[in-house]
Amino acid sequence: QIPTALALIAIKYPAGKARTRALSVFGAIGGMGAVTGLLLSGALTSTIGWQWIFFLSSIMSAILFFLGLFAIPDTPGLHGSSPKIDIGGSVTATTGIVCVIYYISSGVETGWASVKTLPMLCIGIVLLIAFILIEKRISYPIMPFHVWKHRAFTVSFILIFTMQAAFQGFLYYSTLIFQEVMGYAIMKTSLSYLVHGLTAVVVYSVLGKFLPRLPLKPFIAIGFLLLACSALMFAFVTPTSNYWVLPFLSLIVNVFGLGMIMLPAQVTALRDAADVDQGVVGAIYNVGLQIGAPFGLAILTVISGKLNDETPGPARMHGYKYALIGDAVIALLGFVLTVIFLPHVKPFKATDHGSLEEGGIPVGVQDDIAAALPQKQ
Repeated sequence: QIPTALALIAIKYPAGKARTRALSVFGAIGGMGAVTGLLLSGALTSTIGWQWIFFLSSIMSAILFFLGLFAIPDTPGLHGSSPKIDIGGSVTATTGIVCVIYYISSGVETGWASVKTLPMLCIGIVLLIAFILIEKRISYPIMPFHVWKHRAFTVSFILIFTMQAAFQGFLYYSTLIFQEVMGYAIMKTSLSYLVHGLTAVVVYSVLGKFLPRLPLKPFIAIGFLLLACSALMFAFVTPTSNYWVLPFLSLIVNVFGLGMIMLPAQVTALRDAADVDQGVVGAIYNVGLQIGAPFGLAILTVISGKLNDETPGPARMHGYKYALIGDAVIALLGFVLTVIFLPHVKPFKATDHGSLEEGGIPVGVQDDIAAALPQKQ
């Protein structure tokens, strides 16, 4: 869904101000969905049961399926009417990633050299190697390697992977702290995140108006610093902490960090891709989002250590604190990667010929910047 949505945005909106605005609306709607999901999940779990979270998701998916048949525009495929499906690449990539994640997440419980975990790591590595070999040999790969030649896209993928690892770790351990350390009920925990989702809507909407005229690299770098600060703030929450001090401020800082990373990273990832590659670039970008979360949680679970189920909630804060410090380190890693590897894009004035003055700016971003600059009368 996300890759298709990103591809439709890239195709329907020209590069520049229009596309950036569309991506900001896309992100703002995601923030609204997060708010709605958290509140509904808390309400359902507290009343008729957690099973209804999945029942309601199924019902909504069916409704959206039928609405999509009429609402989504019919866009002809760029590869022809009958594109081939890379089944081998899909199976090896998915299974290989699952095996590696299983090894990381289960190793802390059963041991890193256990017969229950080590074979899964070996299988995962073999499958991922097979995936690379398949993609190099077939003419219709699910992941064409030429898209990785664009430095901006490659770095954006790594950054979005790192961002999601840090964010999901923050979300997971802040939820545990709310419920087990601070003693919040399920519904109260959901309401505690209301400020996070509502602020996301505002931040994404505002950023969409300013980003076309500003360099993206500083935004992403500052965003990672904010993610690190939010994790460190939550690491020092205690059972007697007031919600309106550390937790409340931490959630606001976190969502500002997310907005300053996600939207610029989307623009950066899509800017150099040709129309024919917009779908696959969006798909790979989404893979970074999806696999970043389990990798981050697996690593932070190792850092937090093995916690006894009989340990009282407040006593678990010691492990949660180390996990959040590790989360901050992941965010700082994203900051370092941004500063060192992400291309530094600056606005350049348009020339009389409609192109941009030379400055080492990739072709795709030239269109973005030119569309955002005032045109000569």
